[in-house]
Amino acid sequence: MNKMFRFSILAITLIGLLAAVALRPAPPVSAACTNSGDYPTGILADSPIVYYRMGDAGNPAVNSGSLGAAVNGTYTNATFGATSLVANDANTAVNFNGTNSLVAIPDNASINTGGPYQNRTIEFIFGAGDTVGRQLLWEEGGFTRGLNIYLQDTTLYLGGWNVNNDDAGASSPWGPSFITTTISANTVYHVALVMQGSAAGFTGTLTGYVNGVQIGQATGIGRLFAHTDDTGIARTSGGTRYHNSAANDTTANFFNGRIDEFAMYNAALTSGQINAHITDCFGPLAVSLSGQGIGQPAAVLPWLILLTTSMAVVSLIALRRRPTA
Repeated sequence: MNKMFRFSILAITLIGLLAAVALRPAPPVSAACTNSGDYPTGILADSPIVYYRMGDAGNPAVNSGSLGAAVNGTYTNATFGATSLVANDANTAVNFNGTNSLVAIPDNASINTGGPYQNRTIEFIFGAGDTVGRQLLWEEGGFTRGLNIYLQDTTLYLGGWNVNNDDAGASSPWGPSFITTTISANTVYHVALVMQGSAAGFTGTLTGYVNGVQIGQATGIGRLFAHTDDTGIARTSGGTRYHNSAANDTTANFFNGRIDEFAMYNAALTSGQINAHITDCFGPLAVSLSGQGIGQPAAVLPWLILLTTSMAVVSLIALRRRPTA
């Protein structure tokens, strides 16, 4: 066996071992909350109109908010039973595959077909399996009127706009306005978008929070008028506007990751209320999701390790049997 052949075998073996170590499953998600009953109690105390706990075993996505079953969501190709992003919680979460999974939210006068809407808050907990390309976490409306939260690589965007003049200039047009921060893959975040609009004078604000901390605020916000384009989670539902959009963007932009505890309010929650929800978790939300079924499928790992081990054994046998000079 010549030196080049021996070097090739050893190099392949080393690469395989390093890959197996890098992709090995991490320990289970560590505690994000120390009391499993506190988080939903805190959410419901603030009267959401939509509250999907995402602990379903199949359709529908049950709404625990004030609109009830009228706005139960519909899952498509979601994976149920993932570990909750609220620690020690028997309730589960939902994984989205980044290819064709989503939750569709029905039209409703309290969500999108009525209005105008002066106040709106969206909050949920999520972890991204990767930070590659554009991934839509949630959106309502379309290119002319709407709100959304999405990823562009490692940048998290929270946006709002009503670019049509719908009331003779009293509270429209305004925007588009976007707030940004940086996030990492396989890390859990609580995100909240708060629109506190104004009926006249454009004195309202659009505020973004991550893990209870304000990450930015846009001013000059009016009201959001009826927007009949679809509303959904984990993909673009019909169309939306992004920070660099020149026209209505109907690209699906599916999300790869896990979402839990989605809530929508027709109220502008205060920073104190949002922080109370975080405080109810009694601990950091930044926990690892590696090995939890996001990104690299766990089922691949045993085969990778077995293959690598076999390659190492074959290499060692070949080296032992090498004829001496």
